[in-house]
Amino acid sequence: MMSITMPRRLLPLLLLGLACASCQTDPKGSDAFIGDHAGWPNEGFGKGVAMYLPNRILDLLDIVHVGVGFGPGAGIMLQVTRPLRVGAGAGIEDGVAWFGRMGEPFSGGHYAMAAFGPFDAQETTDVVLRWRVPFWDVGVWAQIYLGEAYLGIAPDEIVDFIVGFTTYDMKDDDYGRESGRETRRMRSGGVEDATRKPPDE
Repeated sequence: MMSITMPRRLLPLLLLGLACASCQTDPKGSDAFIGDHAGWPNEGFGKGVAMYLPNRILDLLDIVHVGVGFGPGAGIMLQVTRPLRVGAGAGIEDGVAWFGRMGEPFSGGHYAMAAFGPFDAQETTDVVLRWRVPFWDVGVWAQIYLGEAYLGIAPDEIVDFIVGFTTYDMKDDDYGRESGRETRRMRSGGVEDATRKPPDE
């Protein structure tokens, strides 16, 4: 019995660990198919070689997006990129997710929302923040009774992973590279523009 229940108990901790890697969020960068400062490596040769394999592993992890949460409510949302989505829901949530290195990982508060294509309506009360599903995601979110979950695939991250083998950083998210994202972070004292928006915006 222990071997069956333990992985389920460890899943939120695993997601929390992955979420910590994206604590420096960049919603605009997450939504962009091609980053504003995409390009070839511009760091030293030794640093580029040292970071090549870790960046390829992170690019691979960025492809699958998953989240879990707890709280009473009901709803479902299907998304095939943000302009092509449909769903509605209402409830209370506290969740953690992995939306890639630039995604907002946490959610919490009361909400009520509905979306059809590019149009949406929502009402929130005492909201801390909500998951912001990336623009290009193809996935499904559901909240049933006392739990919620999200599972999606990021087509833009698939392309970034493949192109990354040539060392070209399409999403402007590789570590060790002097990218525009890192420059903005340093200029702002380590805090990026992480406007927290609902998952259906």
